[in-house]
Amino acid sequence: MSTKRPQSSARLNPTQHISRDKPTLPPAFTDSLREFLSPEEIPSFIEALNGEPSCSVRLNPYKGWRPPLGAVPVAWCNEGFSLPERPVFTLDPAFHGGAYYVQEAGSMFVGYLARQALAASGAEHPCVLDLCAAPGGKSTHLSSLLGTEGTLVANEVIRGRVCVLADNIRKWGLANAIVTSSDPSAFGAMGGIFDIMVVDAPCSGEGMFRKESAALEQWSPDNVRICVERGRRIIADAWDALAEGGILIYSTCTYNRHENEETVEWIAENFDTEAIDVPLPEHSGITVTEASAGGVVHRCYRFMPQRTAGEGLFAVMLRKAGGGVVASGAGRKRSSVTPCTKADTALMRSYLKDGERFDIFSFKDNLYACPSVSRHILEMAASHLQVVYSPLLMGQTIRGELKPAHSLALTPWLERDRFNVSRLDLSQALDYLRRTGTDPSPYADGISLVYYEDIPLGFAKKIDRRVNNLYPKELRIVNL
Repeated sequence: MSTKRPQSSARLNPTQHISRDKPTLPPAFTDSLREFLSPEEIPSFIEALNGEPSCSVRLNPYKGWRPPLGAVPVAWCNEGFSLPERPVFTLDPAFHGGAYYVQEAGSMFVGYLARQALAASGAEHPCVLDLCAAPGGKSTHLSSLLGTEGTLVANEVIRGRVCVLADNIRKWGLANAIVTSSDPSAFGAMGGIFDIMVVDAPCSGEGMFRKESAALEQWSPDNVRICVERGRRIIADAWDALAEGGILIYSTCTYNRHENEETVEWIAENFDTEAIDVPLPEHSGITVTEASAGGVVHRCYRFMPQRTAGEGLFAVMLRKAGGGVVASGAGRKRSSVTPCTKADTALMRSYLKDGERFDIFSFKDNLYACPSVSRHILEMAASHLQVVYSPLLMGQTIRGELKPAHSLALTPWLERDRFNVSRLDLSQALDYLRRTGTDPSPYADGISLVYYEDIPLGFAKKIDRRVNNLYPKELRIVNL
């Protein structure tokens, strides 16, 4: 892939070639293929698993980046592109600036379903729960779909993974997502407050066999049974959090029917659900199967590597029966989110585009800007859940001046003309991201917004000939 960026395409660094041995599939897995494949198609499926893993990216529609040369559009995602080879994304500053997310093409189909669900929900300011959200591919996609009119709660119960989720949400920058780390039962106790609930269930990972050797090494029939039980417990614990008339999107990255169609049948048998028919893009190669219970037939969607771009995926969309649209936020308990002084509120809003649509509050000496449509969701989350990250951390005021937080640089809602501008070339930008650059010549005086091409990366502060790199130490590029 070219390292020079024409005006019409994004720069990505040269491919990092990784040698791969062909996987040895467990006999119990190959025996299970007859459950969802015809005998004639099993050889082509196995051949596809022996091939190279796919690579694709999804652009951030609010940051104006362009796909790289040779990229092929993903049929079910307007911002998705499959790449002819895998670049070293760590060496692309635009990646660190949240211009795009590296995500499997198949996984983008959950966003396709979410777009249909948002249209079907009828909610004016929809509230969406991504219950098993790390590392953040589906959450950043949902954040893009919600834009300025809705709120996302992205949850990850495993504390070791939630920091990566929060970093990706911060980098995406849309200020409409709250990151939590709570057990699914905590959401069920909150009542039906979510218009859409996404459960990308922890699974046996068969769809990742050709991409991740660990998925192949850890697979076993016992693990499949454990994943079935875990996925069903998650849905049962959180079901009450879905509003009546709300929509559940259930997905896995595995192939077997136990975690997929049989779990959909279990949902329909244990909860009152209605089927939703989803129109599919033409020539997508998506396989449609059925799960039936109580006379209701739910259409399910499978991504198979010999038919579709990307790795394996299963997804379905169901409506929770009863009632119509429940207005998000109705009857919710409020928490004590501390309001700011009028002076701080006016100052923070002046740094944001259309600042009047943001509420300003303080927490532990930091100032935050929360979209007004999301305020009540944030208060509910603060009352019932373990909040890890909340939008939008602005920074601190010192003698009436803002000391900006890193997250402010990454949001497209920033009024960029409030800061001086420092524009870096590729080498300078990588030095900035490594926190190793010492040359002060490309930096503007005072606090400046640091750009690589059209993408802000963070802040720097120049005093005389000394530059203080304000890029967070914990995010710096190391070992490359």
